[in-house]
Amino acid sequence: MWITNPSKEDQDRSKFDGPDQESIDSIEDNKKWGFAYNHEHATKTSTIAIVVSSNPISLLAWIGEKMLVWSHSATTPALDLILANVTLYWITKSYPTGLYHYRTSNGKSAITRGNNKPGKTSKPAGYSHFVNELIPTPISWVKNSGDANLVWSKRHERVSTFPLDGMTQS
Repeated sequence: MWITNPSKEDQDRSKFDGPDQESIDSIEDNKKWGFAYNHEHATKTSTIAIVVSSNPISLLAWIGEKMLVWSHSATTPALDLILANVTLYWITKSYPTGLYHYRTSNGKSAITRGNNKPGKTSKPAGYSHFVNELIPTPISWVKNSGDANLVWSKRHERVSTFPLDGMTQS
């Protein structure tokens, strides 16, 4: 996932094809309605960790909801896959520590740094645009962001948000 804002060159949406138009709509929708969890994780990491790890039903509600909402309708994960993911987190007690990266990427330390991006790199980079990703950033946004020396890119038309589910597709 590559998160960036459109450059001045990418402000005109009429130049984008159907899948990119859908990607931009998805990004805008996610910013309005689906990003509160990110802010919660970044600002109240320990609170969420304690609540979600208090019992398996809490963990199932938190993770299961995201797996269902974040999945494309054509690749909705099966109940067994959701339960397998939740069981793995529950048995290993790893979900609370899995939240800690939100503190540095989106929390107070990122805000006080003024930027949560590492900056432009001259190293060659590749980017895969998955149209069903949660934040499906169009390739031109990545190219025009100036963040990387993009030498390869590809749009993947049919991929699940959750790779294990997508592996069963032809």
